[in-house]
Amino acid sequence: MNESIFTFASVLAIVAWLSLVLALVVPPSVTRERLLRFGGRLVPVALCALYVGVLYTNWGAVPDGNFSDLAGVVALFSHPGNVLGGWIHFLAFDLLIGHGVIDHGLAHGYSRIALVLVLPFIFLYGPMGLLAYAVLVMIIQGVKSRRQV
Repeated sequence: MNESIFTFASVLAIVAWLSLVLALVVPPSVTRERLLRFGGRLVPVALCALYVGVLYTNWGAVPDGNFSDLAGVVALFSHPGNVLGGWIHFLAFDLLIGHGVIDHGLAHGYSRIALVLVLPFIFLYGPMGLLAYAVLVMIIQGVKSRRQV
């Protein structure tokens, strides 16, 4: 059962990421808005609901597990159901971050190519991708401020 849920969540997330990338390729339109809503809102909410279900079915599976020290976290993630929950957690939150980056980038007129290039880092490495975007924003702002002087 866990393997089926893992596959479903992973495929759903990949489709959502593809919709976010496609949204950056198409011109501003209703289609773009639908792609962004699907990949950046609907799928993350669905993954959050799935996460709650996985969390509920695995609650208490590791009595020694806790979030107060590293050993407790390792104990929590020694159970496959809890690892599955963690995976779904990553999928949902990385999609939300990706959508936020796209919203911010489009609102500020950043290159859609630059946004497409940063999305795989958010998908694969979460915080590193967000850091890459933050650095990109600082570079763009620095270039803009130099042009204004």
